[in-house]
Amino acid sequence: MKTLIKNAHVISPGVDLKKANVVIERGRIKAVTQEPVAGPFETVVDAKGKYVVPGFIDVHLHGACGYDVCDEDRPEAIEKIAEAKLAEGCTTFLPTTLTVANKTLVAAAKHLAAYQKNQRFAKAPGLHLEGPFINPACCGAQNPAFVRKPDIKEVLKIAKIAPVLQVSYAPEMKGGAEFAAACIKNGIVPSCGHTGATLAQLMPAYKNGLRHMTHFCNQMTKLHHREIGMVGAGFLIDDLDTEVICDRGASRGGRQPRGLDALDEQGPQEHPRSDRPAAKGHHPRHVVEPGDWPWSRQETRQGGEGLHRRSRRARSEDLRRQRRIS
Repeated sequence: MKTLIKNAHVISPGVDLKKANVVIERGRIKAVTQEPVAGPFETVVDAKGKYVVPGFIDVHLHGACGYDVCDEDRPEAIEKIAEAKLAEGCTTFLPTTLTVANKTLVAAAKHLAAYQKNQRFAKAPGLHLEGPFINPACCGAQNPAFVRKPDIKEVLKIAKIAPVLQVSYAPEMKGGAEFAAACIKNGIVPSCGHTGATLAQLMPAYKNGLRHMTHFCNQMTKLHHREIGMVGAGFLIDDLDTEVICDRGASRGGRQPRGLDALDEQGPQEHPRSDRPAAKGHHPRHVVEPGDWPWSRQETRQGGEGLHRRSRRARSEDLRRQRRIS
C-alpha cells in the first residue's frame, strides 16, 4: 500500500522543504522530495502547506488523562497514556515512574511488558525511573518517604520484567559514581536529577559516563558565583545533555533558559520534554480543571502554575532544606 502526502512543509533536522511530497510504502517513508512523484497511490493526503514533522520522542512522561504510570490497580494505564501521546504527535515515549515503593515499580514494569506485546499506539521501548535514588532535600513533588540509596540490583530486577532505559538520580548520594558506571554497563542512561550536588560531587559520576540532566534548572543546585552547581555544570560541560521542561512555570514561564539556544550548536544538547502527570489532558487543547490529584502517593494540586504539593508546610520544609544545601 502506497500513500502520498502532498503540498507538505517538511521540517526535520537539517531539512526545511516547502511544497514537498512524502511517499510512504508499507508503513515506511520511501521518499521526501519537491519533485513530482509517480503513482498510483491508494491514499493521497493534501497537507495544504501544513507542517509534516517526524514523530516526537518524549523521554519523561508520568501520565495522561487521569492515568499514571505508577497506577498499580490499572493495568490499562500504559495503553491509555500511549493513545494520548500518539494523538499529540508523539510516536515514542518512556513511561516514567516516581519515587515510590519497589512493589509499585514492579507493577509499572509488568504493565509496560503487557503493553509491549501489542503496541497499538505510541511505542514504549522502556521505563524511565525518576527516583527513588534522589536527594531527600530535593524531592520537589516526589514523596520523601520512599527515597533510598542508589541500588543497581533493584534496577536490574525491574529490568528483567521490562527494559529500564533511563534512571534519574542524585549522583552525590553514597555510591552515586559507581551507580553511573553500572547503569552504563547495562545499557541504561544515568541522569542527574533531584540533586543537591556541587560541581565537584558531580564529576566522579561524569567520569563514569553520566552525560544527562533531568529537568534542567528544576530541583538541582542553583548557579552561584562561588559554586556553580548543577545549573552551572549544564552550561559549562559541552557533552552534558540538558532536558528542559518547556511549559508554563517550569523554566522562566515556559521559555527555555537564556543561552541554551546559543549553546546548542557547540555545547550541551537540549531535550524538551513534558514531565506530565496524570492530570494532563488527552489533547493539547484539553484543559484540566484545577483540583486535587493523587501523585506520588501524596495529595497534590493542579493549578494555574502547574503541579505542587498541597501542604504549605511541606513546601516550607523543602525551602529550608534547599537553603541548607546551597
